Amino acid sequence: MVRFGCAANRDEVHAVAQTVMSLRGHPDSGPDGLTELRAREAKSSAPGRAGFTHRELPPHTEGSSVACPPQLLMLVCLRPAEQDGHTLLVDGADVFADLAERAPETLRVLTRRGAAYFGGADGHAAPVFDRTNAGRWSVRLRLDDLVRFAPHVSPHLPRLEHTLERNTHVLDLAAGEGVLLDNTRWLHGRRGFVGERVMLRALGTCRADTPVSLGFFSSWAVPTDPPPQIPPEGSSGCRDG
Repeated sequence: MVRFGCAANRDEVHAVAQTVMSLRGHPDSGPDGLTELRAREAKSSAPGRAGFTHRELPPHTEGSSVACPPQLLMLVCLRPAEQDGHTLLVDGADVFADLAERAPETLRVLTRRGAAYFGGADGHAAPVFDRTNAGRWSVRLRLDDLVRFAPHVSPHLPRLEHTLERNTHVLDLAAGEGVLLDNTRWLHGRRGFVGERVMLRALGTCRADTPVSLGFFSSWAVPTDPPPQIPPEGSSGCRDG
C-alpha cells in the first residue's frame, strides 16, 4: 500500500495511474478507464451500488465476482466530504495472521474453495483466502448483498467481522491525496458521509517494469478438507474458484 499526493484533477490522476498500471475498464468507468465515485442516489437501489451513495461502504475486494479481480486499485480524493467519509483499509495479511493465532478453525473454513459465492448468476465461487502459490495467499471478500456464504461458514462470520474491525486503518484523505493498493491483499471501504465527496478510482494490472507479487506470504499450514460447493441462485452449478 502506498499513500501519495498529486494534483486533484482527472488528467493528473490518469497520468499517475498509467505510470504504475495497465488500466482495466469497468462498467462505470469513463473512456480513460477512471471511475468517478460520488453520491448518485438514482443508483443506490441496485445490489452492490453503495459506492454511489452517502452510506458506509464496508471494506471489500474490488471485482470480487470475477474470476481474476484487478491486481491494483488506486483511489484519489478530488473533494473530501463536509463530514466524515474517511477511507477504510484492511490488510488481508494482518487478518489472516490474526485468525491463525486466535481462531484457526475460522481461518480453516474460510480457505475452503466453496466458502463463498460472489456476485449474481454469472458470479464466481471462491474461498475468502486462497493459496496463489507456495506460501502466498490472496484475499477475496465482501459483506453485502452480493455474497452468499456456505452454511458451514456462516457461524464464523461474527468472528471474521470482529477481526476486520480490529485490523482496520482509517485514512482522512485531503484533496489530491490518494492510495495505491494491491487488491489481492488489501480491502478498501469508507465511512458514511455528509456533503459532496468525490473520488477517482483506477483499476489495472502491474506494468511489466514494476512487477508486484500477488497477495501475501504466510507459512500457515494448508487445509486438506474437501471443498463444498455453493450453486448460484437460478443455476445448476457454479465455476470453481
